[in-house]
Amino acid sequence: NSTRITINSNKQDITIRIVDILGREVFNENLASSNQQKTEFLWNGTDSSGNVVNSGVYFLTAYSGDSAKTIKMLYLR
Repeated sequence: NSTRITINSNKQDITIRIVDILGREVFNENLASSNQQKTEFLWNGTDSSGNVVNSGVYFLTAYSGDSAKTIKMLYLR
């Protein structure tokens, strides 16, 4: 299972950071945008090391230039 997230940004570089409910970082990745308004990111419920995370609440923050957007996600496996 995976979650597809669409990020609307005119900036080229986007950083994705996912933390658990306790604020512990589980995933961090820099995405290179292709000069398009939308960038898609697919998260399959794994941490930065490729280990499957536990079910629970996670927060994804997308950083682009000087702006940031955070969404709340519920991951069930």
